[in-house]
Amino acid sequence: METPAAKLVIKDRDGVIPIRLMRDYFERAMRSTDKFSSQPLGTLEGEQLAYANDETSLLWTGFALGMRCAERIHQAAAANFARRAEEEGPDTTCRYCDNDEDLIGCGQCGSELCKFHWEKYGGCCVSPKSVSA
Repeated sequence: METPAAKLVIKDRDGVIPIRLMRDYFERAMRSTDKFSSQPLGTLEGEQLAYANDETSLLWTGFALGMRCAERIHQAAAANFARRAEEEGPDTTCRYCDNDEDLIGCGQCGSELCKFHWEKYGGCCVSPKSVSA
């Protein structure tokens, strides 16, 4: 039984990850996952990304919605962190451990990581500005 292709159009908006970068992440994931590596990828048609078959289009729609949802959760968490920091004062330890030396502050969410965790996780927040496509 075939599933119909998702016809939801994911559009670029200010303040969120650009479609071009999201598409790059999606296609890299598809190519590097054995189960999906043979799926045909598509072409950009105006504002809508059309893939060669319904299954790939459905996977893209789910991936894009998940990325947008993750961004909203991250923005809410960053706003909550900033609100708590304002109410309680700044936290002077790494968000992953109790280290209070060699802290590096995140310019996006305001949290701090020790040098070890900053290097281990490649920074705090992953944003389009800190990811090279």
